Amino acid sequence: MSDTKDHRTDSCCETQNDLLSDERRQAAIDTLREFGRGRKLPEGMTIRSMIEEGRRLFSA
Repeated sequence: MSDTKDHRTDSCCETQNDLLSDERRQAAIDTLREFGRGRKLPEGMTIRSMIEEGRRLFSA
């Protein structure tokens, strides 16, 4: 039987990197939601860069 436990829950406390990645992930989600509502992309961001950032954040 394979272990399906999330690797981030192995330690008893989060590291600074975990917190940063969670903040960046939430920021990416918020940006995607805003874009989905017809709002402009953040300054300097293209659709391609948003897709690449999303892939990087959500790849496990």
